[in-house]
Amino acid sequence: MMTFRRDMIRNLHYLAKMPDEIINELICCLDVKRFAKGSIILKSGDVSNKLMFLRHGTIDVLVTNHVAENEADKEELLFDHLNTGSCFCAYTFISDDAQQL
Repeated sequence: MMTFRRDMIRNLHYLAKMPDEIINELICCLDVKRFAKGSIILKSGDVSNKLMFLRHGTIDVLVTNHVAENEADKEELLFDHLNTGSCFCAYTFISDDAQQL
């Protein structure tokens, strides 16, 4: 598992050139969290102060169609499909907004 964590951190362009000592500290801070199939991990508008890596499985990223004229016609559309090895919440992890949490 440590190899997976190291590889995922090194794959992020803004962490790729970090010294090994810092990468090792980041690895120690990573927690494993499991989600049941169908769980909502984040909702639109959520700000995350976490950097997340997908170790196993897949995640569908859904967005709500806000063009519909009334609530009943709004539907969720598939925006992206994340697979094992994907990183998500990276933007909010490094943005100024996430630091305010």
